[in-house]
Amino acid sequence: MGEQKLRSGIVISSLAGFYDVEAEGEIITCRARGILRKQGISPCVGDYVDISGAANNQGMIETVKPRKNQLYRPVVANIDLVVIILSVTNPEPDYLLLEKLIILARHRGMDSVVCFNKVDLAPDVARELVAKYQTAGNHSLAISALSGDGIDQLVKLINRGTAVLAGQSGVGKSRLAQALTGRDDIVVGEVSKKNGRGRHTTRQVRLLKTIGGGRLADTPGFSSLQLEDIDCRDLAALYPEIIGLKTACRFNSCTHVEEPGCALRAAVDSGVIPHTRYENYLRIFCQVREKEESRY
Repeated sequence: MGEQKLRSGIVISSLAGFYDVEAEGEIITCRARGILRKQGISPCVGDYVDISGAANNQGMIETVKPRKNQLYRPVVANIDLVVIILSVTNPEPDYLLLEKLIILARHRGMDSVVCFNKVDLAPDVARELVAKYQTAGNHSLAISALSGDGIDQLVKLINRGTAVLAGQSGVGKSRLAQALTGRDDIVVGEVSKKNGRGRHTTRQVRLLKTIGGGRLADTPGFSSLQLEDIDCRDLAALYPEIIGLKTACRFNSCTHVEEPGCALRAAVDSGVIPHTRYENYLRIFCQVREKEESRY
């Protein structure tokens, strides 16, 4: 009897131990081979896999190919682009979360784009925010999931590979996913009048095809995160505008927190670097350092 032929595919959804794998134009529901569990390998959305079987639309994941990167909350692998969404209004932007997401993407070797949604509600504010973050070295767009403004630009970026949506609750992630995929079966929640936050509407991680042929990870629970695996001494290297200043600091090991002769603090005092940007850097630095200290 000949060796069973394996088919290569990508995991597009995962729920309760079942995996939908897209392989050769088909979507096949699979279980993972027991030996993978013994090896400590758990397939996740975005994984490239080899599967066997597929009779009656049922298959078995035999191997999981090496991942180039991975997010852990939610669990998604092989991400090319993190689409970070903030609303220009309702809810008010959470800039600390934005900077954490940018840092996470850089640390994991992923490109990111910052999208200020609801540009139709406050176009001047959106333009100012885009200019501010572009100056800081972050690719930024002003978009409206409702009117379609800026969506074509975002589709072109996503079509380079697989993208993941990230951002605080209520910013329009589900509606944006609808606009990018042309699907209307993605539930959209309303922003609560009481607290200005959106009801959580996305229930499971899945990869969706965009209208231009890319893939979009529609992910729940990506409105909060910790930066556990970042060393506080390496944090500054994840800020493009800080990297250029580091050689001007008195000490090579400057963390830009309290050392004398810090070029970053001088740039903040002179207005070259915004105070709010530096304050968020300090908050993140302290959070990362506290995490490190709690391990010992």
